[in-house]
Amino acid sequence: MRITVVSGSPKGEQSVSLQYLRFIEKRFPEHVFTVFNVSHQIRTRQKDPAKLTAIIQAMAESDAVLFVTPVYYYLVPGQLVSFLELLEQAGAPRTLHGKYAAVITTSIHYFDHLAHEGLRGAVEDLGMHYVDFFSADMSDLEKPERREHLLLFAREFFTTVARGHPLARQTRPLPKGRDLGLSRVPPPAAPETSGKKIAIVADDLSSQDNLKAMVDRLALAMGPLATVVDLSKRDIKGGCLGCIECGLDNRCAYLGKDEVIPIYDDIVRAADIVVFATHFSGRFPSALMKNFMDRGFFHNHAPLLTGKQMAWLASGPLEALPHLREMMNAFEEMSQAGPCGVVSDDLGDADEVCLALDNLALRLTERAASGYIRPETFLSVGGRKLFRDDIYGRLRFVFQADHRYYKTHGLYDFPQKDLKTRLVNALFMTLSRIPAFRKKLRKMFKHKMVEPYKKIVDRE
Repeated sequence: MRITVVSGSPKGEQSVSLQYLRFIEKRFPEHVFTVFNVSHQIRTRQKDPAKLTAIIQAMAESDAVLFVTPVYYYLVPGQLVSFLELLEQAGAPRTLHGKYAAVITTSIHYFDHLAHEGLRGAVEDLGMHYVDFFSADMSDLEKPERREHLLLFAREFFTTVARGHPLARQTRPLPKGRDLGLSRVPPPAAPETSGKKIAIVADDLSSQDNLKAMVDRLALAMGPLATVVDLSKRDIKGGCLGCIECGLDNRCAYLGKDEVIPIYDDIVRAADIVVFATHFSGRFPSALMKNFMDRGFFHNHAPLLTGKQMAWLASGPLEALPHLREMMNAFEEMSQAGPCGVVSDDLGDADEVCLALDNLALRLTERAASGYIRPETFLSVGGRKLFRDDIYGRLRFVFQADHRYYKTHGLYDFPQKDLKTRLVNALFMTLSRIPAFRKKLRKMFKHKMVEPYKKIVDRE
């Protein structure tokens, strides 16, 4: 069986993800694997159509395609999004229709399900049969039982391809966008911004499309202190390299080579209100926006926008892409910003979208003035604990800057450190073994649970 491997790691052959493929390759020598490091060589693919054509031809002539990639910032690396954009532009769906595909990702399981949802949709949009994914912790290859499950996954993949049965599509085709004529709706009076700085970072405002009209309206509504950054007009050398050089001291390998770090430090982090505006590229934000998001990793796992108000503008079928809405919400919360909402051009007609934009402007400015930050949800509570455990443990040496930040800001909030709670638990668990006390406890739970909160209400 001939398998074309699309490697999404910017590190090429030095990719951790690719070692999972190499392990499968060694254990199944009867199959032929051809690897294309598309993210590592994305600039070459963009400049040389012949090399892109060669990859598409290899995919079309193979029996199946295996996407092998790390997870960057909730989704796949921006370079892999660029490659998927190139496939669409080259008409690959016509060539790849009916092929089988599967996915292997590596990460620390931080929102990896969003990357899988995006890739599944992308595969099915290419007309391919999506078999399944294998989501590996980056160190799973060191564990015998996980290696065995990786081989079982591979064997099932090969069996499915050999069987040749069609697989039911699980994602709906994406609807096409439409020009809403937003600029024809009269803008409202600008709200009072009280001197707050506003940064609107957009992927590409060169076209007179819905996103540009949305950005223009929001910027006008936010007043003269709004700074609009058009990433398409900025010097951006590329996406995150995955080199982890920044882990020691937040010093990026790109430092001084392009404008990404100054945009983050001088505009985004200096603002009180931050809005990201992106076109959707299939199942992902545009490659330009995703690369910009990935490059924010020079701050590592420390929150990027603490105390700021944040929102998203999106041009594309957000209603059909719930994983992207979850990504946007998670990005806001994990940045310790105040989530203020998402406005997409698929909300309805021009009047409805403009009303949503105007309401968003008002909410952003009022919350910036009051300092209200919406409470966290599972997205950030769970995500932060995952980071806490891994940075305290196996990732501490690599991410020393994170370790210092987490110590300084009290993020190592392990429950085992709470001596008082441990002692109370030990005492009452011992007492609860006494039948009479246990019987009394059952009647006390409801009252005792609410008692401390009632005291606060009564006191205030």
